[in-house]
Amino acid sequence: MSPPEDAEFRAIARELIDLWHTGVAEGVRVNQRESPLIGLVVYALHAHAVNLAESVLTLYERDLGHASVALIRQLVECAFTAVWIERFGQRAAGALLHEEARSRRWSIQTFLDLGVVDDARALDDAIAALDELESAASPPGRTFQGRCEDFENGLSVYAIYRALSQFSHAGTATTQWYVHDDGTGARDVAPWGLAVSRTPTLVDVDDWFRIVPVMLVHSGLAWDRLDGHHHARTRLKQLAQHFRITVKNQPSARGLQNERDREKKAKAARKSRRTPGA
Repeated sequence: MSPPEDAEFRAIARELIDLWHTGVAEGVRVNQRESPLIGLVVYALHAHAVNLAESVLTLYERDLGHASVALIRQLVECAFTAVWIERFGQRAAGALLHEEARSRRWSIQTFLDLGVVDDARALDDAIAALDELESAASPPGRTFQGRCEDFENGLSVYAIYRALSQFSHAGTATTQWYVHDDGTGARDVAPWGLAVSRTPTLVDVDDWFRIVPVMLVHSGLAWDRLDGHHHARTRLKQLAQHFRITVKNQPSARGLQNERDREKKAKAARKSRRTPGA
């Protein structure tokens, strides 16, 4: 049986999900900073984190919590990327979209090469999007690790993400859920004294699930700073204190330098476009 604190984590996750749905049903108003792009991207990432959390809860309640590990990993990525974009603004959002355009271009080119699709216009559109966003390209923004390193507390988030990653791919960490030492050394259970199982063993899902409400608070606070209604601000701040996390994540020295570099690159690109013959 799970300890009482695990039930509390699940209850808080459910509360945060319900708060989100109630707030959105009452209306969405995005505060505009230097660009509405920031609010829209943060909204979408937090919304997806909430929906992932709801899926994780459903799997957990059906004793399929082991299948939720990959979803929790994606939730961590979406939630903290929302925090990153809210803090670093339009250039960060542009860097994220640039990476998406670059990935889309590669995928479309691969399908064209394989003859799966013959719509070259799709590739042209991806190239155009990539060129338009080139000024926002920033190597640190292209990876989740880079986004985490832009914050003082980011490496702890990335460590959780990496730990979840080993159970989200086809590797030995996953196979060990189904093949393990039977504890007797007998060879009639399976070859080499190993036992096999139809369902995963040695999976402590509760430890992973505790991350879910914490990350929802992180991304929820990021969205709240852009939400004109501030539906859940009071409760989010209470939960931040409860989980002992900062209400607003502080950028690292590296993050501040990356911010300056992005701005310099954007200014250079704008100057180049204004200069005839550049």
